[in-house]
Amino acid sequence: MFLNIKNNFHVTILLFVTLILASCSNSNDNNEGHTRPDSIPKTALWVGGVDGGIYLEIKKDQNDKPNIYSGVIYHSSGDIDFKGKLSINNNEPSFEYNNSESYSSWDGDILYLRDGRELIIINK
Repeated sequence: MFLNIKNNFHVTILLFVTLILASCSNSNDNNEGHTRPDSIPKTALWVGGVDGGIYLEIKKDQNDKPNIYSGVIYHSSGDIDFKGKLSINNNEPSFEYNNSESYSSWDGDILYLRDGRELIIINK
């Protein structure tokens, strides 16, 4: 009986260490298994998952109105999908635009934020 408890303890520890290592390896790669094409700047953020997504660069020009942002959105292949100005649809125009966790998805016209706000293309 003592042998079974000792073996169970070792198996439990081994599983715990394996789970920790697996979660660390996933968090180090911001594009989750996708190879970044050379045409996409290193500063572009990956927004998506294993099944697909986009790269994006959103910037705030202080000369623009508070609700206006400049953006470049790339397909995962490296082709540019959109380049231009976007307007946030909320009275609170600021957000962490340099944080990939701020973004949810892109549908070709709207860049959705995780907090429910949207960045909408101006003059497509």
